[in-house]
Amino acid sequence: MSQDKRLENLVEAGWHVIDSEFDRKAIMFWRRSAFEFLEELLGPEHVATQSFLLCLRHSEAELVSKT
Repeated sequence: MSQDKRLENLVEAGWHVIDSEFDRKAIMFWRRSAFEFLEELLGPEHVATQSFLLCLRHSEAELVSKT
């Protein structure tokens, strides 16, 4: 899949998060998609990719502790 198409899908997933009133499953799908996009674009070892991964882990831990 081209990077343009992946970016388009990522934006669409973001809109779905908003349209679903921040449904947890929609958020998780967007996060996974965003990470995969960054990983493909920059590589798994890039500082931005690693930083985003840390943010994802932190926010997922917060979601689990609230449920």
